[in-house]
Amino acid sequence: MPSTGGYDRLNQSALRVLTKALEVDPSADLEDTLRRLYTSYSTLRNSTDSPRIAESLLRVLSLYEPIAVNGTRMIVPLSNNSDVLVKVGENIGPEEHELLSLIADNVPSILVPRPLGYLIIGSWSFMFMTRLPGQCLEERWSTLDMSQKERVRVHLDNIFRELRNIEFPNGWAVGSIQEPRQCKDCRRELRISPGPIYNESQFNDFLTHSPTSRSRAAEGYRNWICSMLRTDHRFVLTHGDFHPRNIMVELGSDGNMSLGLVDWEMGGFYPEYWEIQHQQMTRACTKDNNDWWDYLPQCILGYDHEIVVDYLVERVLLC
Repeated sequence: MPSTGGYDRLNQSALRVLTKALEVDPSADLEDTLRRLYTSYSTLRNSTDSPRIAESLLRVLSLYEPIAVNGTRMIVPLSNNSDVLVKVGENIGPEEHELLSLIADNVPSILVPRPLGYLIIGSWSFMFMTRLPGQCLEERWSTLDMSQKERVRVHLDNIFRELRNIEFPNGWAVGSIQEPRQCKDCRRELRISPGPIYNESQFNDFLTHSPTSRSRAAEGYRNWICSMLRTDHRFVLTHGDFHPRNIMVELGSDGNMSLGLVDWEMGGFYPEYWEIQHQQMTRACTKDNNDWWDYLPQCILGYDHEIVVDYLVERVLLC
């Protein structure tokens, strides 16, 4: 079995191969390169070595300052000043990689990270993607004037209209576009549906029942809340974590503005109200001085009834 130092050298070599491939073609798809790297070394196919390999690769990536950290997950540049990022974490599925590919194929006009490859080593996942230009909108928002904020709204409205024009395929389950196509709900804690969901009635059952809930709501009260949930919404392509922290904005010296969305891990096909409902989950009722809420894209609005009912669901049925 190779020593840890051996894995260090192996992974340093692998990073050099990846960097060289991107120097030749910055827009290259890294998936084939990753596959060749993985299958080139017989030791890498030994599952008992996976923890050591992952540990060594993580140590190499730790040489670079992460641009985002969330628990055990982080996003790290492939090298200093690299336009390629690596999303690293335990048990991160390929759903985001597949969703980014679907968007690139269907609406290339929308600015999203380009997926470059996805690699699993043991319980660790490594997703390679391009870095979007600009700064996080959450950091820039207070510096924008009213006309710039209005341009942000119009730009976002165009993005979500294009996303919603992507047809929900017949026979597909709701939620993630990657098999086994399950639904995710991140209220209170991340919940994943135990199986596929094919209609909104099943989706509502998933929303209103949680195995960890200690709700003492009477059956009649539960039924009353559930009776207000509609079952006729369209299923549309949804980001699922729409927030200024996941929007990148770049303002050119000529006044031009580019806008892109990152962090599509919660995305998929969901009821048409899902985008604004999850957006409102981040709104604090006691600290609401941010005028961001006055500039939300028009096409995701109009679901006040759903938001109010969901408030009851979360605080009565999922508590």
